[in-house]
Amino acid sequence: PYTRKASCGHPLNGKQTIYKNMKLIVLSGESHCGKTTILKRLCQRLGEQCTEIAREVPVWSDNDIECVFQCGERRVAICTMGDYNCVIKTYGQKYADCDVLICALNSGFMRNTKYKPFEDVLAFDPRAIVVLKRREPDETRHESADRACAEQLLRLLSVI
Repeated sequence: PYTRKASCGHPLNGKQTIYKNMKLIVLSGESHCGKTTILKRLCQRLGEQCTEIAREVPVWSDNDIECVFQCGERRVAICTMGDYNCVIKTYGQKYADCDVLICALNSGFMRNTKYKPFEDVLAFDPRAIVVLKRREPDETRHESADRACAEQLLRLLSVI
């Protein structure tokens, strides 16, 4: 098993949680740059190729989803809700039985002095892949930019 600190910007009294060797992919960007839209599109694309085994809409956010797919031998979890502290810890524990976890993370939290989400990412998986998403300035290109990013994530899943 792979050992990762289960922390929320601070060690939990030095305790660690044991997870299987999960690969972490984080889609990070400022608020309203398209992270949720892209991950929902990725869920649609995975649904065409894999078996969806779970879908949940968090009660506190009707715009976000959590999906789990069985893709051959690998189990992939996708979580769109990235606007809260401790996202990595929460989803890492919830989906510890998955091989890949893809989640959103609002990069606005980088300026937060209490919680350090990118420190959580590195503590959870020092080899994590962080994809930075910037807002497309041309509104007529939002949809095509989001679609391209989702396809890039799908290709990334095929090589990790």
